[in-house]
Amino acid sequence: MNNFDFDISHSFLTNICEFGECWYNHPFTKNFYNDSDLIFERLKHVSLLGLKWIDLKDLGDNIVLPLLKALKNEILTAYDRICDLPKIIIENYLIKIIGYHKILILDDKQLKLIQRSNVSPKNRSKSFVFEKIMGYEQNYFSFPSKLVDLDFCHDCNRSLDMYMNNGWQLRLTLYSDYDYVQSDLKIITQIVGSPFPIMFFEFNNN
Repeated sequence: MNNFDFDISHSFLTNICEFGECWYNHPFTKNFYNDSDLIFERLKHVSLLGLKWIDLKDLGDNIVLPLLKALKNEILTAYDRICDLPKIIIENYLIKIIGYHKILILDDKQLKLIQRSNVSPKNRSKSFVFEKIMGYEQNYFSFPSKLVDLDFCHDCNRSLDMYMNNGWQLRLTLYSDYDYVQSDLKIITQIVGSPFPIMFFEFNNN
């Protein structure tokens, strides 16, 4: 389950059971755990046997699909309770993950690589703004205010597509860092659609 394409820069990894806290500041409800506890118990047991994901012949039908259904139901339930959920998701995701500098230490030479996006947490109560990086002028855009649709991705059997208004679309993909079965599944969040291209600029600082 770890053959995800990391060419897409904006991704957020989290343990699936911490997803609500990270995304919209609310823990998952008991309903999610009622729907998923047996699956995680099975994964814990299988991991002790030393099996690989590829060894699980029912991975799609009995693990991925029910977990995605539970995740989908949990997000829809949260949307019923939290009217500004789409705004919270985008604001938390962009500001906490993309909006800040990422400093990477490369190999034994300890080269610092600073990665900066064209999204800035300025004026965060209403909109984000382009920074004047490499000639890009400032442009404002709106947060999403409505969750239009949340359903299974048509071209990936372990993903959900979330469509929101004002030009936003996210993709949630179940993921594991390992070839061998682990019980700590993660979620990759991709920005599939946005009101403007989100770009990253890298600066060497050695």
